[in-house]
Amino acid sequence: MIKPMRHNTNKGFTIIEMAVVILVFSIAGLGFLSTAIGIVGFYQDDMVSRDIKTYGTAVLSEIADKISQAQEISVTSGPNGYDLVYLTFPGTGNIGRQKSIQASEDRGFLYQGKPLLKKIPLKQDGMYRNHDYRQIDLLEFTVENLHEAGYHHAQNRNELRLVGKSVYEVTIIYGLTTYYKSGDDQTEYLTFKKKVYAFQNLIHRMS
Repeated sequence: MIKPMRHNTNKGFTIIEMAVVILVFSIAGLGFLSTAIGIVGFYQDDMVSRDIKTYGTAVLSEIADKISQAQEISVTSGPNGYDLVYLTFPGTGNIGRQKSIQASEDRGFLYQGKPLLKKIPLKQDGMYRNHDYRQIDLLEFTVENLHEAGYHHAQNRNELRLVGKSVYEVTIIYGLTTYYKSGDDQTEYLTFKKKVYAFQNLIHRMS
């Protein structure tokens, strides 16, 4: 008995159909990769920015605390363009203990030539940061006596004028610049500012 021939109707994918599938998956893969790169870049920016905010806030608090305890405060312009602050603290007898606060582009903020914050250093290089992709710059460090800066109001009482002379404003500004492969760049400015009442300085002025 002769069996009839059966035709195989399951032809599978043709070359054109396979090419279309590959193209669709390639486009989807590129979209996913672009999204992933954007998410990673945002995370990197946010991580470095968060490090600067943590360091800047801690440094500002530490400097303000030292100024508030200083008996004498002297501010000059340092050789690197940042303010150089000399603080004299009450000592034994008539001899005070003078300390210095200065800012460095590479080493951060220094107290007597050593890092002001040993446990919270600001890393200029390392993961997610380098001078070819993301750059951290200290743009400004100033310690300004508000009375000398002209922020005071005319007062008839000498005590009130002395109080005005014992108020300082500390300003720290960091710039975080991101360089893109397109050649463009974008800078985020992070500002830390605080007014400080130098109580020990007032007592010294009134004595």
